[in-house]
Amino acid sequence: HPFRPTLAALRARLPRLAEEADRAGRPVPAFAPRIQVAVGSVPDTEDRPLGHGSIEQIRADVETLAELGATHILFDTYPGDPAARGSAEDDRRVLELIASGLQDI
Repeated sequence: HPFRPTLAALRARLPRLAEEADRAGRPVPAFAPRIQVAVGSVPDTEDRPLGHGSIEQIRADVETLAELGATHILFDTYPGDPAARGSAEDDRRVLELIASGLQDI
């Protein structure tokens, strides 16, 4: 599963994956991205990793991933630096906040 993808990168790479699967005579593998979640103020630019931003941005990311064929999404709370790691309770709060914004999807 891709890690820290941008929307532009996925739009460029997913068709290639389908082409390679077709060339090999195999089914296209399931698409299950892993997105590092970071809730906060993040400008909505081409290079914004999916899962970074406001709850509204993350919700839009999830909707877009579903449109692109994602079968599952892994929400990763690890910040990439052990020193920046919060507690399990911090992770739970972030995931609950995200889940509350996705309840009707």
